[in-house]
Amino acid sequence: MKRIFALATALFANVIICGTAFAAQSALVLHDGMTETFANTLVNLLGHFREYDARTASLDQADPGDIISAGAVFILLSYDSPVPGEDIRNALEKRSGITVFAGEHRWLGALPSQYECDLVTYRGKSFWLDDFSIKKMSKTFGKTFVAMSQSSEAVPFIEREGNRWMIHGAPMFEVPAWILADVLHDILEAPHSPKRLAMVRLEDINPSYSGERLKRLKDSIDFLYSEGVPFSMAVFPVFINAKGAPRALLLIDNPPLLDVLIKAERMGGTVIMHGTSHQYHQVSGEGSEFWDVDADDFIPEEKAYFHERMRYGLWLFKEAGLHPKLFEAPHYNMPLSLQRELTQYFGTIAGSLMISDESYTISQDFPYIIYKSREGLTVLPEQLGYIATDAEKMSIITILERLDTLTSIVRDPFACFFYHPYVAGDLYLRELIPQIRDRGFEFAGAKDYGGDPLVEVVEVPPIWQLAFTKVPLTRFIPLFVGVSGAIVLGAIYFRQTRRKKREMFRE
Repeated sequence: MKRIFALATALFANVIICGTAFAAQSALVLHDGMTETFANTLVNLLGHFREYDARTASLDQADPGDIISAGAVFILLSYDSPVPGEDIRNALEKRSGITVFAGEHRWLGALPSQYECDLVTYRGKSFWLDDFSIKKMSKTFGKTFVAMSQSSEAVPFIEREGNRWMIHGAPMFEVPAWILADVLHDILEAPHSPKRLAMVRLEDINPSYSGERLKRLKDSIDFLYSEGVPFSMAVFPVFINAKGAPRALLLIDNPPLLDVLIKAERMGGTVIMHGTSHQYHQVSGEGSEFWDVDADDFIPEEKAYFHERMRYGLWLFKEAGLHPKLFEAPHYNMPLSLQRELTQYFGTIAGSLMISDESYTISQDFPYIIYKSREGLTVLPEQLGYIATDAEKMSIITILERLDTLTSIVRDPFACFFYHPYVAGDLYLRELIPQIRDRGFEFAGAKDYGGDPLVEVVEVPPIWQLAFTKVPLTRFIPLFVGVSGAIVLGAIYFRQTRRKKREMFRE
């Protein structure tokens, strides 16, 4: 008995030790207000590292004790920011952990003049830059970890001095952002295994699919299945075909499409809820659904609007017998407030994210999986683009070029492109899929990162006037009886008339 107790005690102790060893450290991202958007992008990137739990805070409201105790601290400042207070500076001096300065720190030596950089070198390769500048410095921070250049003059982009790092400028987009994303492995001492994952997404599938479009969708699915490629299908269950007083065509009104999608799920395909109608005052597919792009502003009463559409869309999927596992905002346009609301329905979102409520044009794409975004979502990114109609060959070249850039920069990329099956069915998939595999990528299924809706899905009333309305057969009984009676009476009348005519001729 004592031996059993001892073993149980040891096992419990090991569980406690292991749990402590794998507990996430805190990562604190401090901004000055002007760098808040940059802070949002950085917290999203830190969501790739499950070793850390990241959050943002305003520098003027930061607790010096939190700064001292955090596993990693990032200080983001603009050139015109005031020097941090003495208590903040003292807390930074007391830190022995990872400390990262990013932006344009005048108090650390940034000068008014700047470099317009045209080239960056990373992991032995050089990449052209477009519109990226950094301030000149009055002194060197540390050893150059990544270098840029201005007309062949080398300048530091990322510097390191022990546990302290300096990131010059605000690398939020494209190549500089991808380099920062990869360097975070070194900054946080979280190397991660160099595995390359890819995903293909069949886009904008909706109730209007029929005829040749439906055949091309089926051909695309059959090809991907035959190649053992996990695939996702971004579906919106309502198609609005007119402006003004629109009528809604529902997914359940298109049995041939439903047959294809239900079979595709059995073949391993993953349904993504691509909004409910993919429109806001537009024809479906043309506009966003959760952001007014014409006004570049919030939709009035956005939360009530959002929940109404989410509940109705999920009900239609349930009625259709389909099982969405994650969400994709139409055109990726969803403000931070609605990203938080989305966590009530799904834990995973596909695509890029808006990183500011100021404009839908400020969005972030990611080079790898984000396990916990600023708003608490797992993000399956897309950064390769799509095969465009009338530019198919050039689109494939562009996708592969971006893939090669991503592979050259990021050690554990998650690459994704999307494809509208109506363009040419499986034709361009047959060309592109083998080339992605030849670059060492393994295709991953979205369902491995998603799950069933987090709410109980119940029937809700329609939002739009329906193009087709389901009517119970019992509603037709009076009409059936009336028509049948009329037919019987007509037959009797016809027989009686013929009999009278015969009798007349006999006389």
